[in-house]
Amino acid sequence: MSVNWHCVSALITVALVLTSDVRGEGAHWTYYGVEQWAEQYNQCEGKKQSPINFDSATVMATNFQPLYMGNYDTAEKAMTLTNNGHTVLLSWPKNHAEYGVPYVKDGGLSSVFNLAQLHFHWGSDSTQGSEHTLQSKRFPAEIHFVHYNTKYGTFANSTAHPDGLAVVGVFVKAGEYVNKAFQPIADAMDDVIEEGSDSPLKMALSLKDLLPVSRSKFYRYSGSLTTPGCQEIVTWTVFDTPISVSENQLSKFRRLKTDGGLPLVNNYRPVQKLQGRSVHVRSSASPTAVMSLAYILIPSVALLSWAY
Repeated sequence: MSVNWHCVSALITVALVLTSDVRGEGAHWTYYGVEQWAEQYNQCEGKKQSPINFDSATVMATNFQPLYMGNYDTAEKAMTLTNNGHTVLLSWPKNHAEYGVPYVKDGGLSSVFNLAQLHFHWGSDSTQGSEHTLQSKRFPAEIHFVHYNTKYGTFANSTAHPDGLAVVGVFVKAGEYVNKAFQPIADAMDDVIEEGSDSPLKMALSLKDLLPVSRSKFYRYSGSLTTPGCQEIVTWTVFDTPISVSENQLSKFRRLKTDGGLPLVNNYRPVQKLQGRSVHVRSSASPTAVMSLAYILIPSVALLSWAY
């Protein structure tokens, strides 16, 4: 019997991705042994690993279009929150009409990417938790919105390509007031304390309300999954502006448990080396916009000088 090794390789790749938090299924790895991941998953010591630190001294200003986030204002109650032992994730309903699925495009992306799920990373206290860092500062939590490239048809097919996934990262800071938009998730966490448990949301949730109001500035780089097997198939977009949730809401994360009843906390990977990669930043004051403004202002200044 002949063996199609291309098919076998593709199946192995898909299997590795399905055991990561991209799909939220169980795997034999822990954050307690994060430094040893590469011993079992060799891609975890690759040259395009995530997360990273965003340093204003080294990022490159780039004139991207704004990132378009379609259907993010759809209020959806049928999403399910799951504790998979590594994180809690919200899955978009599989039977949802295709035209209503949230997606991202533009903003320097090469294609249209449909949302598969979103999940969270957090710390044992509010001094830590986010995976990416901003000027070496770590936030209490970070949300990852995971999208797959529609040109490959399915999520599984997308994982075999270097441009297969687009993940949008949102920093979460501790605030004084309750975030009403986040409350449906906070309430559902009471029902998913134990690993392997899940609960449907009891209230409709608009994903747009989990995004920062200002989305004009974001960071962009090529990287990897931040969980084993660390496949380098992710185009990362991380917003500069965080959202705010209350300390009480953040404490809901810290009540969750992993296998054996251990606390599910500090589920973030340390920042990785750039290894020669370029990191881009898109700001509302893009170079093109600044030049256009200059051309408008210069004649106006000249007219004023003539007037005097």
